Amino acid sequence: MGRSGTSTAKIAFGRIERGLKRRKIVNHTEMTITVGNGAVLRFKSAEKPDNLYGEDVWVL
Repeated sequence: MGRSGTSTAKIAFGRIERGLKRRKIVNHTEMTITVGNGAVLRFKSAEKPDNLYGEDVWVL
């Protein structure tokens, strides 16, 4: 069986956190990273796709 969406989001969160060398604010509880220019990266699971909606949801 594959990884759950939550695990995948946590893996991506950890990789980005380690990869960003510049100033950042990390919130492990909410799985967000705020970078120097004020942009906020939010890591969400697609385990429940109906919870992913709105104009602020972007997928890379």
